[in-house]
Amino acid sequence: ARSQGNMHIRSSTEVGERKTQVTNAVFRCKDGTYVQLLGETLRLHVQKTVEALGTTQLALFGSEQPKFKEVDWRKATEVVDTIIASKTFDEWLPIFQKHDVWYVRVQRF
Repeated sequence: ARSQGNMHIRSSTEVGERKTQVTNAVFRCKDGTYVQLLGETLRLHVQKTVEALGTTQLALFGSEQPKFKEVDWRKATEVVDTIIASKTFDEWLPIFQKHDVWYVRVQRF
């Protein structure tokens, strides 16, 4: 989201168009349930999140030691959208718990 004068302009929420900090964003699970990842501080949460998702920083960001200011966040978000959509919320629960990924089930979206 960004501000322009008195208006606040939101980024797209459409899959394939949106770009987020993937450790702190809302994603749709296979069963239609939305989950909010709560890792606001990227550097503290990225490795746990990547491991929970069963991927690597190389696959997600293009480097094992990415410079986060240079990451293609649209591509990274699209990858995570696809991964999260591959399992139901109930399937993700034990995975997030095992890897200490902070999350919350979204009640309304």
